[in-house]
Amino acid sequence: MTGAVTVRRTADPSEVLVRGAHVLAVREGDHAVIYALCDRLRRNPAPDAYLSLVERAGAVVGCAAGRAGVRIAVSHLDAGDAADAVADDLAAAVPTLARLVAFLPYADRLAGRVAVATGRRATVAMAQRHFEATDVRPPTGVAGRVRDIVAGDRAVVREWVGAFMAEALGEHDPQRAVAVADDWLTRDGEDSGLVVWEDGGLPVAMAGFTGPTPNGITVLSVYTPPALRGRGYASACTAALTGRLLASGRRRVFLSTDLANRTSNELYPRIGFRPLGESRLYRFADA
Repeated sequence: MTGAVTVRRTADPSEVLVRGAHVLAVREGDHAVIYALCDRLRRNPAPDAYLSLVERAGAVVGCAAGRAGVRIAVSHLDAGDAADAVADDLAAAVPTLARLVAFLPYADRLAGRVAVATGRRATVAMAQRHFEATDVRPPTGVAGRVRDIVAGDRAVVREWVGAFMAEALGEHDPQRAVAVADDWLTRDGEDSGLVVWEDGGLPVAMAGFTGPTPNGITVLSVYTPPALRGRGYASACTAALTGRLLASGRRRVFLSTDLANRTSNELYPRIGFRPLGESRLYRFADA
């Protein structure tokens, strides 16, 4: 497709999902992060929200969503000039952007242009691979069972959420970790929640789900404390949660991994997940 590219901002996350539906649906699993961010902004509007539609000759060819102070995700784009247009608009609208998620092959081009335009430094915080499952193969021989979280899990969930954010995301913010954990504890709907794997009456691993898409939902925040790793708890917890979600009517379950984490990238295919595309998470800082 040829023609001039424009980026139009909107205050309505639903507009991004509706007008960008055909772009997002083509690679639904890769775009699970955008579905999740739009869903979160619909439930909890934020003053630093950034939402935009990328148009070429009047047709939507991409979109972006997120919060400037947390992260903004950009969809797959059809060409490099679209990446340039998004970068220019991001630099103008959110010059203090904290984190950016962008897909190959234009990820570096997009992030680099934002960095140059804002006079900041962009570094790759994580190279990610995205996965989906349409059935599940639970591991055998893992002790314990899955269960929903309860109020009595508050202390351990707060501890684990903080540890997960520090280890997986490089975020060391105890106050935000507490807020995120407490938010998990209040979710009890079909579109979002947290489960734990329990062994010997004690929680030993956790996994969450959120961000409904037209055909699926995303599993995230999979965590086992270091002292309890190597026993299959994370894979059992993820498989059990995935099975629940598929049995509830979801046609697909998505998740993402850090490409540097060999264990995760080998674990998930064993329980039924197949790889999709790749993206990069960038962190921006003053040069």
